[in-house]
Amino acid sequence: MALPFPYNLVPPKCPPTIAKHTRGFKTINLEVERKIACLAIPTLTDPSFWSQPPFTSVDPLPLKTLHDIYYDKNNLLCSNGLWVRKRNGAWQAKINPSVRIGQQHTRFEELREEHDIAKAVQAFTKTAAVAEATNNFGLDKMAEFTTYREGWRVDGDFVVVRDSTSFGWGVVEVELEETVRIEEGGEVDEGWKQRRMEEMDRRIEAFVKRYAWAWGGGQVKGKLSAYFEMMRRSGDGRKR
Repeated sequence: MALPFPYNLVPPKCPPTIAKHTRGFKTINLEVERKIACLAIPTLTDPSFWSQPPFTSVDPLPLKTLHDIYYDKNNLLCSNGLWVRKRNGAWQAKINPSVRIGQQHTRFEELREEHDIAKAVQAFTKTAAVAEATNNFGLDKMAEFTTYREGWRVDGDFVVVRDSTSFGWGVVEVELEETVRIEEGGEVDEGWKQRRMEEMDRRIEAFVKRYAWAWGGGQVKGKLSAYFEMMRRSGDGRKR
């Protein structure tokens, strides 16, 4: 039975684990990103700053303020490729299985339902206590900061964001996202998800190379890494 996927996104074969009789649908969110130190131009919005080849289209996105609180338990989750956070009051988790096999690709499956986050947390903590949002899934706060985000949708599919944090660090990210709808209780084959994200990664790599004139140089570091480095310098951070 064919499943409805946005953008005509359909695996070659629907995996046999997908339930045939369910009451609704759930979504799986795939995200791939590439970090860049900074932009080489003041803004992507003004074509007068563009070089060759020019962008096909640029649509500014609304400015955002993101208040993030990250949670972990003795670095157990992050070291296994699971990041749990509360963003503007809503729980989110990102899973990057490649971290567990020594690869550092920024390819994520994003979880937004609290029961899915609880299952992911307990898969690593193995605690008998029930992991619920009301008790922060049994985790401890490890980081808290605010990000001010400027963004653009470029060439239709790609999102470029410029983040500035409350602790003084900035980074640019190029992102692709795809949402897969499956029947409630079903699953999508893990190998298929990884192949989709590899394809998304290749598209981002080609995008970054095509518009090399838009990106500036400098040290590339994610916001969490920069946050912990700042905390260590201040004598108030955890060792990683």
